Amino acid sequence: MLFAPMAHWRQECGAQLRLAGPVVLAQLGMMAMGLVDTIFVGHMAPGEAPVALSAVALGNTLFFLVGAFCFGAMSALDPVLSQARGAGDERGFQLGMQRGLVLALALSAVFSVPLWFAPTWLREMGQQPEVIPYAAAYARIAIPSLPALLLFFLLRQALQVLGNLRPVLVIVFAANLLNAALDWMWVHGNFGFSGHGVVGASWASTASRWFLCLGLAWLARGQLSTRIGVLTREALRLAPLRRLLRLGVPIGLQSELEFAAFAVVAVMMGWIGVVEQSSHMLAIQVASLTFMVPLGVGVAAGVRVGLHVGAGRGADVRRSAAVALGLGCAFMGTSGLVLWSLAEPIARLLTADPDLVRFTASLLPLAAAFQLFDGVQVVALGILRGVGDTLVPMAINLVGYWAVGFPIGYWLAFGQDLGAHGLWWGLVVGLGSVGGLLALRVRLRLARDIVRIDLDRGRGGAAGAQPEPGPGPR
Repeated sequence: MLFAPMAHWRQECGAQLRLAGPVVLAQLGMMAMGLVDTIFVGHMAPGEAPVALSAVALGNTLFFLVGAFCFGAMSALDPVLSQARGAGDERGFQLGMQRGLVLALALSAVFSVPLWFAPTWLREMGQQPEVIPYAAAYARIAIPSLPALLLFFLLRQALQVLGNLRPVLVIVFAANLLNAALDWMWVHGNFGFSGHGVVGASWASTASRWFLCLGLAWLARGQLSTRIGVLTREALRLAPLRRLLRLGVPIGLQSELEFAAFAVVAVMMGWIGVVEQSSHMLAIQVASLTFMVPLGVGVAAGVRVGLHVGAGRGADVRRSAAVALGLGCAFMGTSGLVLWSLAEPIARLLTADPDLVRFTASLLPLAAAFQLFDGVQVVALGILRGVGDTLVPMAINLVGYWAVGFPIGYWLAFGQDLGAHGLWWGLVVGLGSVGGLLALRVRLRLARDIVRIDLDRGRGGAAGAQPEPGPGPR
């Protein structure tokens, strides 16, 4: 009996690692596509590289500034699908998938429109005139890839809950090969193609994203076709869709607030100079690459927590949360030490421009400083999402980034003349605030009873009596 609790901890740790491992590899694969674009553009002629890198950074910033809300809103399906699976409710899972399809198409139709006005947004942001045409072209070319990414995201959510990410790993690996080949042909001009620089990188990304979507639909058709089924009138009922939006909009806003904080910093880097903005983009790419690991752990935590909530296992919910936080902190602590000690060699991998190498290497130790906070906040968000807690995390992001981190960063950068480094210290403080508050929220939220989300009956993750254990998978 004394060893039973420890056995349960080992079992949970093993289950999370088995799920988180493929999730992390898939996340790293997705991140690698952007990193490959950056490397190809970063190795253009030294005189062209800073402008090209700034353009890619701004074009991606605009695209994901719009996409952040969409992906966040789609994340409402994580607890819906995992809790239905945990409860053994196949019909609820199918309806969740069909409503996710409706949501993905609606979001892509609405949120593609602002991207067409990229030149106006960039001019209003006060960006460098020589960068604006290339950045705007990059963002506009990426518009058709938004529905592809949202549909890919939906299919991946289902496979995560079902515990089979092999098709995702296969298609992400293949898409990376395709993206690198297209970059080689369309950015630098090889294999009979003309080199189009920034524009070529955007076309390569758009084509690769559609390959991701269609390829995953094909590979997973046997497992998902019956679980999606034919779109039914019940899936189009407005009341459940409104409840899904009430769950998803706070996640979307939270994602938007977080991404917007980094986007505003990228824009303000353009006020300081092209080299600073390009170096910022390179350093963020590195930090984002390491961030994929705790992000994957957070996704796995959300799935595990959701399965336990659906099956009515309150003690297992808390154990899953503790294991996930431990895994996230362990990795990000290690990655912080690596970034701190190998800043210059890492910078040299990304670009050959000596000015960019020098300034990027000066930013990477600050990226190391916020690694641990970043890991805590993203894993905590996954845990809270698994229980359907979305509104309070949104408020925490608003306070941490915009009431604490952003004002401090602006004051240090422009009031104390610390420039780019001042903006990065603001990110460190903001992430520290968000991570600490979200960890506290996890502790408080899991101290209460939790009920399953039911879109058709109108329950949405509120506190209540603990349900009886269900037949779902452990």
